[in-house]
Formats: sequence, C-alpha cells, structure tokens
Amino acid sequence: LVHPALTKKQLIPLEPTYFTHHHFQQLAACWLSQFHIDAGALAELDLMITLPEKTDMDKVSGYAEHIQRLVWDLKQDAGLIGIKYHPSERSEDPLNLKQNPSVKILPAKLPFEAMLPFLKSIKLLGDMSSTLLTTKLLRPDVAVAVMQIGPRTAHFEQFVGLFNRLELPILEKSAIEQYARR
Repeated sequence: LVHPALTKKQLIPLEPTYFTHHHFQQLAACWLSQFHIDAGALAELDLMITLPEKTDMDKVSGYAEHIQRLVWDLKQDAGLIGIKYHPSERSEDPLNLKQNPSVKILPAKLPFEAMLPFLKSIKLLGDMSSTLLTTKLLRPDVAVAVMQIGPRTAHFEQFVGLFNRLELPILEKSAIEQYARR
C-alpha cells in the first residue's frame, strides 16, 4: 500500500557535486568542529574502515581479530587509516586500534556524511553498512568495497544483490588486505 501522494512524486537526482558545494562544506565543517575534527586531517586519510558495534563483531567468529591483524599488517602499506566505529558504539576504541601510529580513530557519533566532502583520494572498507551505500551514491569518485569477514549468512545475502547493482566489490578475508594497500 502506498499513499496516493507518493504515486505522483517526482524523482530529483541528487548530484554528487552538491556535496562539494561550499554551502554544504561549511555545514559539514561546523559538524566536524563539534567533534574537534579538522577537515584537513580527513583529507590526509588514505583508507577508511567503518566498523559495526562491538556486539555485532562478537557475533562473527574471528571478526575483531581479523580487523586488528589487518590494521597492523597494513601499517606500512596503506598510509593513514581512519577507523570509524558504528554511532551506537559506546567505547572510543573497543578493538584498541589507536596504538597503531598509522590509525586515526574518528568519533563514533560523528555523522559519516559530515566527513564525505573532505575525503580525498581514499578507499573505503566496511561491511553491510549504510556508509558504503551513502559514499557510493554521494561520492562516486571514492573507491568503496564490502568486507566479508565471516561466513555468508542469510542476513548478509539479502544485501548481495544491492551490492552487485551498485558495483560494490565484495571482498573475502584474503582479498581485503590487497585492496587496502596503496
């Protein structure tokens, strides 16, 4: 069932250039300042990994350990790595990744969309996250890939068609590190 008004809606495409417009950048910069994040620091990131809540990571055997090992293995080859935990994560860094000098932990509560205008030549990795879809739609110039760390569950499978339609590569453990290298 659809409300009759919705059957007459006009689709207006959202242009990626809107995201780089100075008005939006000013708004996003204000957002960043609330979290004490400098837009220039975001521009220096080479790789961004968005992570789910720790409770969700714990549901997949070896997930946390794989991310920890990945980040340490990439320390020389991926440049500066931004880590963005899910907004509902209460701990600043539940995987203790900030010990790595190549890692910048970004505030979990910082809206991901506020960072998008300031990301430059970057690769984004995440799993079943809206950050991947948002980035693909609003910043088609950013390389985006899906991490498949655990087995393909029914929950994961329901997103595979969408990932394929958006041409988001799904990377298994063995391919994630290769993708993330500069």
